[in-house]
Amino acid sequence: GKVTYVNAAVERLRGFTPEEFLRMSRDKLNTSELLTLFKEGVEIVQEQKKAGVPVRLPRREIQASCKDGSLAWLEVSATGIFDNQGRFLELLGTARDIGDRKRGEAQKDELLNLNHRLQKNESLMRMAGAVAHHFNNKLQGVTGNLEVALSGLDEESPPEELRKSMTAAMEAASRAVEVSTMMLTYLGDVRSNPQRIDLAAFCS
Repeated sequence: GKVTYVNAAVERLRGFTPEEFLRMSRDKLNTSELLTLFKEGVEIVQEQKKAGVPVRLPRREIQASCKDGSLAWLEVSATGIFDNQGRFLELLGTARDIGDRKRGEAQKDELLNLNHRLQKNESLMRMAGAVAHHFNNKLQGVTGNLEVALSGLDEESPPEELRKSMTAAMEAASRAVEVSTMMLTYLGDVRSNPQRIDLAAFCS
């Protein structure tokens, strides 16, 4: 489990000089994920040695701690080194910087999530537009029937309470139509007649 050599690229990847890297303990140099990977690697090496097969650790993507406290994304792999008699000596590990690729994947995931939210919003707007249209049509039937009923009341002596109730119902239905029309206008389903106004004067 001891590191015997590390090349100069470690400083570019993680900020440690080779000398610093070799002096520091594994606990300080590595994340818990990487320490777990070391432990698994030792077990795999022992199994491969017993089985008499070439020692090779599977390629893995991990995050390793840097000198400045940040984490670097690395792709690591290792192969066995043997002497002339075929005896296992040590592992030769390689680490490749995959930070740019990981950042690209994260941005891609973020864009996919954003696109999903936009599609969801578009579906909700379509549904809201359909509901508003349906609501508007029903209200038109209500106001139309109320108008017919009001026009049929006796002008000479109409029941005052009945006329008041029907008039109030007409006003409420008209306000509801205005709300549904505003919804449709917001969704772009109603032709509007925009006019330029002096906003300062309007606010005043």
